[in-house]
Amino acid sequence: MTGAETRVPIPGSERAGWPGAREVGPAAGGATVDVSVWLRPRRGGELDRERAAQLGATLPAQRRYETRAALAATSGADPAAVAAVRAYLHEYGIEVVETRWRSLHARGTLAALSHAFGTKLSVWEEEDGLLQLRQRSGTLSVPANLVEIVQGVFGLDTWPVRHGIKPPAQAQPAQQNAEAPPPPLTAAELARFYEFPAGDGRGQTIGIVHFGAAFDRSGLEASLRPQGIAAPEVVLEYVDGSVAPTAPTPFDVELALDAHVTAMLAPGAKLVLYGAPHDERGALDVIAAALFDEQQRPSILSISYGWPQDAWTPNALELFDELFVAAALLGVSVFCASGDYGADVIEARPRAFAPASSPFAHACGGTQVDVVAGKRVEGSWSGSGGGFSERIGGVPGWQSAASEQARKRYARHGRGVPDVAAHAFPPAYGIVRGGRTALAGGTSAVAPLWSALTARLNERLGTPLGFYAPLLYAKAAEAALFRPATGEGNGYYLAPEGWPWNPCTGLGVPRGAALERALRAGENERSAN
Repeated sequence: MTGAETRVPIPGSERAGWPGAREVGPAAGGATVDVSVWLRPRRGGELDRERAAQLGATLPAQRRYETRAALAATSGADPAAVAAVRAYLHEYGIEVVETRWRSLHARGTLAALSHAFGTKLSVWEEEDGLLQLRQRSGTLSVPANLVEIVQGVFGLDTWPVRHGIKPPAQAQPAQQNAEAPPPPLTAAELARFYEFPAGDGRGQTIGIVHFGAAFDRSGLEASLRPQGIAAPEVVLEYVDGSVAPTAPTPFDVELALDAHVTAMLAPGAKLVLYGAPHDERGALDVIAAALFDEQQRPSILSISYGWPQDAWTPNALELFDELFVAAALLGVSVFCASGDYGADVIEARPRAFAPASSPFAHACGGTQVDVVAGKRVEGSWSGSGGGFSERIGGVPGWQSAASEQARKRYARHGRGVPDVAAHAFPPAYGIVRGGRTALAGGTSAVAPLWSALTARLNERLGTPLGFYAPLLYAKAAEAALFRPATGEGNGYYLAPEGWPWNPCTGLGVPRGAALERALRAGENERSAN
């Protein structure tokens, strides 16, 4: 059968060559690798996008969320489909190691996987010759009877670890002299600046997604100790065989920043650090694992990573949307950094970053804060990722303000990024590594800041906010939920005064107490939702 069946391309699986790299030779066919084969939901089990959007526009007190067990049972893959894919892979000597919600963890040689999915795998090298990656080109294919079942296959190719949102590896040592930037921001200063409501996130669990990083508990404790803050409970979880590296990596700084910001602003919350391999497979699998984690049950997920949309396969982008719809139905708030490359213009075309570009994520842009006459003055930051998604689907109904700005810039009317913003530049978040304090920043600090704010709001409201971007857009002006952060923009898009939203700082920076008041409205009402 394996040599004679009619093969059909998997829609959305197309992969172009990696930008700035060249093919140098074939991949070693005898090498054994692990992949994730994602399947479509069982018939009638499609996730309800309209319901997710409706929840996002409903006051928290009137919401009713799905349970993890119930959603997994109704929207998972059909057992018959799992059996069919398992049997097909067995013909090529590919082992199914584990079955998950909508995916199979499979293991086989590169030669067997190449044949099973109709592709060629090669070794590519970046122009400087310092990094190599495994790459495929074109689309994947399966027999005709499986094309309606298999949604995507991830893990065949690898990514160079230095691409994506810049890790704050350029973090500067904190110095105290007249020429140096101000000392690290404290929790009290940030809470006052953004008008955080009282509380510490007690009873909440914040998941932090990371790739290939080691967590330094002693460094976190040292960064919080000068503020009189005790480090919170931290749990380490890994997927797809990921383990903590034994040698330092650039992403250690990223994880230290994420943990520091969430811990100092919501020290009562439990942090769960979800680690995964640095590629498409790892990104999808780790988000799914966090969302359906019955033991840790996070209600907030912070993701400080991303890549331009055209770096992802189309079916990976589709799956991000589905995962974040699931998050909305479960009552999990997802915050994604919008990127530190500004509009990321390549060949005169700006590019939005994913997964922040998913309409069911809260995309977090960055601001620049300068000290003028002893006061902090906040405006747009040239490095803040932002723009418009080029994917088909248009602007979400709750984000009509983005359509107006897209027309002004003659851009495709797609989902606008970001939704919200906060202090990103200059680096001002003090992290401790190796006994020394360094200053880090970027939009990588904004996703955990909004996660911590949401943990406090969850605590005070007594219910998870989940997906609440539609409420933010609907109430932004009438309730003065945001302070505008305007200026020259991010190198392509402007952030002028008077716009309700812009593709650099979104709706603006939070006024936490006003957010609580607006979200608390109607908490005594009952609804059949």
